Amino acid sequence: MTLVGNGLNPDLIDNNASDSFAIARAFRGASDADINQALDAMARPSLCNEMKYFLVPCSWMSSCLPFLLGQNDQRPTLRIGTSTLLSTEGTVSDEEEEHSKTDFKPRDRSNQRHHQLGSYQQSLRRDLHLGRDFHCVGINVWNLISEKFGYEIELGFPVVALENGGIAIDIPETQQQIPIPPTGRFDYEALSPTDIVSDDEDDLFPEPSGLSPRFSLPQDITTTSEDHTSKSNAIILLPSSQTPPTQQSTSDEMEIEPIVRKRKRHGSGLGNLGNTCFMNSTLQCLAHTEPLRRYFLSGDYENDLNRSNPLGTGGELATRFAELLSEMWITSGNAISAGVVYPRSFKHTLGKHAEQFLGYDQHDSQELATYLLDALHEDTNRVTKKPYIEKPEQEENEPDGEAADKAWNLHLQREDSKVLENFMGQVKSRVQCPKEGCGRVSTTFDPFMYLSVPIPGATDRTLKVTLVPLKGLKHEIMITMHKSGTLLTLQKKVCEQWHQYCGDSLEVRDMIAVDVWNGEIYSVYKENDEIDKIRDTDVTYIYQMVPSARLIQEEKIDDSAIVERPMSRSRSNRIKLPVEDLTEINSGEKWRKEIDKHVQQMTLMSTLLNPKRATTEGLLRFYDKLGVFLDNCYEALEISRREYEGQVENVDEAGDDHSTEGGLSNSESLEDFQERALLEVCYKDPLFTEVSGAKEVARLEFCEKKFYQYIIKHIDDDQNKYRDGIDVQVIFQRRESSGLGSIHQRTVDKTFTAPLCLRVPGDITVYRFRKLLAERLPLKDNPVQDTAISSENNDTKSNGCNEECPVVESPSAKRNGNKTANPNLLIMRQIPMGFSDQRNGSYGTYRSHYSTPCQLGMLERLDESDHEGPAPVHLADSSDEEECKKLSDCIGQNGQIFLYWPSKLCEQFFDVDRYEGAVQVPPPETEKEENKNDITVLQCIEKYCQMEQLEETEMWFCNRCKEHVRAWKQFHIYRAPPILIIHLKRFHYSASTHRRDKIDTFIDFPLKGLDLTSEVMHWVEESKPIYDCYAVSNHYGGLGGGHYTAYALNDDGTWGNYDDSRVSANIDPKDVVSSAAYVLYYRRRDVVFDSTPDFSTPDVVQDYTERRNVARIDSMDLDERRSSSSSTMADCGPVTVDNEDVDDGDDYYNKADYDSDHLPSAQ
Repeated sequence: MTLVGNGLNPDLIDNNASDSFAIARAFRGASDADINQALDAMARPSLCNEMKYFLVPCSWMSSCLPFLLGQNDQRPTLRIGTSTLLSTEGTVSDEEEEHSKTDFKPRDRSNQRHHQLGSYQQSLRRDLHLGRDFHCVGINVWNLISEKFGYEIELGFPVVALENGGIAIDIPETQQQIPIPPTGRFDYEALSPTDIVSDDEDDLFPEPSGLSPRFSLPQDITTTSEDHTSKSNAIILLPSSQTPPTQQSTSDEMEIEPIVRKRKRHGSGLGNLGNTCFMNSTLQCLAHTEPLRRYFLSGDYENDLNRSNPLGTGGELATRFAELLSEMWITSGNAISAGVVYPRSFKHTLGKHAEQFLGYDQHDSQELATYLLDALHEDTNRVTKKPYIEKPEQEENEPDGEAADKAWNLHLQREDSKVLENFMGQVKSRVQCPKEGCGRVSTTFDPFMYLSVPIPGATDRTLKVTLVPLKGLKHEIMITMHKSGTLLTLQKKVCEQWHQYCGDSLEVRDMIAVDVWNGEIYSVYKENDEIDKIRDTDVTYIYQMVPSARLIQEEKIDDSAIVERPMSRSRSNRIKLPVEDLTEINSGEKWRKEIDKHVQQMTLMSTLLNPKRATTEGLLRFYDKLGVFLDNCYEALEISRREYEGQVENVDEAGDDHSTEGGLSNSESLEDFQERALLEVCYKDPLFTEVSGAKEVARLEFCEKKFYQYIIKHIDDDQNKYRDGIDVQVIFQRRESSGLGSIHQRTVDKTFTAPLCLRVPGDITVYRFRKLLAERLPLKDNPVQDTAISSENNDTKSNGCNEECPVVESPSAKRNGNKTANPNLLIMRQIPMGFSDQRNGSYGTYRSHYSTPCQLGMLERLDESDHEGPAPVHLADSSDEEECKKLSDCIGQNGQIFLYWPSKLCEQFFDVDRYEGAVQVPPPETEKEENKNDITVLQCIEKYCQMEQLEETEMWFCNRCKEHVRAWKQFHIYRAPPILIIHLKRFHYSASTHRRDKIDTFIDFPLKGLDLTSEVMHWVEESKPIYDCYAVSNHYGGLGGGHYTAYALNDDGTWGNYDDSRVSANIDPKDVVSSAAYVLYYRRRDVVFDSTPDFSTPDVVQDYTERRNVARIDSMDLDERRSSSSSTMADCGPVTVDNEDVDDGDDYYNKADYDSDHLPSAQ
């Protein structure tokens, strides 16, 4: 027979097999299936019609349960003797009596005879007790055990829905109902011998005074689902009033004892339902929170349940939480205590109201604690109708005390609960707009339930940056900033540290951050790039550039940079075009196609009209040629017109003659004359062609005007394009030998130092660029530099030259008679240069070493090995055409310029050591004084209270600026709560890169005496903010796999380790403080945690006193060794109570290597 839900098929297990492990798994699956079926029926009462429960004697269950749980390999032979639950009244047929006497032999289920209660004409005994005489099992468990062991009579009853939302087993014969616990399971599932906690270690809950030990309930009392919570031995079937007195006296003659409630000293372990270790960790911490535990175990929460609160769960989660605490802490004195609790009902209710916790995925323990406390607060909120209240801001001259009290009182008008009284504090939040001239400040006092504190230095990163200022040497600066910071933040910190160092100011807009590799710029960083992009091995340079405003000012002074615009042509004999032709050519880019149609070179127009390739000079040359061609066309048209008119006059004089001697045929028209003349013009012109009529000339003339407009726009764009200057990269190369031996040796160009980034005017020429380099580069002081070159004689010596090294100058330099007074410029005039066109790329596109740079300037690159003696020195001339070219026209923006240093000239004059030398900038005083010892939780709280600027992803809206800004914010703890939860932000998340990372830094936190008097703004002597730790939620492992556990302080002052179902006592306090600590639970010292609790008896057990026969079932197969070790675990050092069941969902976890499938969802 197939089991329902997750149960296993009993037919898969051999009837004769004695494999206890297989039986245990089948029993566990059947039990879980019944629980899930009950929980589903509670959510949907219509499913009750499909359910059925069966009665099983306690004597049989206690004997066979160890085998069903896989703790005993010896299979019992008892069949289920359900006849003991029936009264002796009624008769049985001979056939049935004979069948009951025969030994039971397992056989096929289909041939087995089913005995129903109705066939016996017997009724249930009226003195039955649930838990003493019988247990209730679901249909899946019954199908399994009846198949494997056999039975006498099948006592099955239907399930009905109750008005209060619960479900119950309906027994029509006695007109009574057995409520099914909200957890969906009865106590027989907790009767595992290995789960026993010694009664000697529990604190007793005495019987309520005034109740007689022989007190029994009246028969007409109705037991509801809520009353039945946590009553493992409640009387369900009471003696009937019609029962004979002798029958009652038989029951009263047995010795009875009152049942007293006990509280377990160490609580209970929580079974892992599958990736629910995060929930178990949080529940253990909250279960050891004394005010919260007292509030829910005493039943006081029921008086505050707010079922109509739309922000709560209708009281369901609070009720389930109270039931769970009762299962974890409360046990009956004479009942076997369960050391492990499976929070299935709580998990079901949690997922029902919080979809993020639905299912069995791993989550964050702090997120669960936040939601759970908020839900418990809303479920027990004493405010049933919340008024609308605007969040108040502190006024300009309002004292902090008045503003804080006003905000707190307004908050209490909407929120008022026991949870709030214990966990709620208040912080002062100050936000300031960073924009100059605004200064908007918003100060509010906000409530908080936990402090989410950062870990100092854990999210920071230290970068080494080389700053290259406009003047002076390079400086190396160590910058410490947040890992998720951007390059803009890095540049700002460089500016701040530079100002502290030398007092000079730097502007971020005049800085360029680059990655240098192999002597060239590999990439240029953008302002919004995260510093994660910078690796630890990268070399980061920040160059200070000339401000663009200065370049614009210099451009206004230098009028020579202004390009003269061409004159627009106007012809008197212009041919007028029809409107339709004008409309056609003037639409879109048709004029370009019209010109291209008459140009002989196919790609000329595409080159001229390409913004990236066109030059002003090229456009002006084409415009001039087009004008000359049109002038020739108009002249040809005028000549052809005169010839045609002369022909017409000759024809009129000749009378009837059709032609004149030597003339043309009188049948030719004016168009023929014009076509012949225009074809002759096109034949003579090397650029234009296929103009054969006056109309085509007129169309081309109109296109000329359109082309003129394009030139004017190009000149304006060209001047404005580089108005702010151009950024260039200077790369230093020289010829070096490579290869081994004389045969394989060759010379190659190698970069020998770091590049230089410059911002130069957009109209700078090549020769002016040489002057700029002569001012910026660190050249060695040499006596030869004082010698000037004269154009009047040939014995002039330049830098690096002697009598054997002749100086070669251009003829124009000799004619001009220039004298160079700057000795450094003499060196730069000798250095050939090349360029790599970056107008179609940027610094981010690394130059291929197989690309050949173009020549820049008039100097050609000469091979030094070609000259046996000293090579002649060629000097660049300022009047040379190549030297007068604009740098922007050659390289564009972000171009690369190569300086090909001759080897001897480089060694003699280029000061490489001075160029590469860098000065170390000392760190700020705050970083010098930083404590290098272990980080403490107090330092985390101090960092939480420090002022910081919001990131781009969390900008604040300034209602004065009317825009979102990266405001400065700061928190101060104004009012500390009795119970302080400190969340260590170990999980870092980057909103831009969507990457998660865990911080495993060890945080030292005191277990006693956390003094926050200096951090809390407002407190009184009676509630001084000095805290003691009582619970810790731990996270082991990383993002790829992790596990949650909990440490908790017990009432006897010892620490316990709660690892799901495994509970260890007497933990060394030193072990509690570890790098796995994630959420810390502190209590203020005015909150008393009683070591000997004096709780009032919980409401759920104040209704009556349970009684039980002292001749209780004692045939359980208890493991005496395990039981004795459990009874002494508080006295013999760290002892582990292993409450692990067959399949608790976490057996694969190994804390040694952190390999696990638990995946945290932390922020």
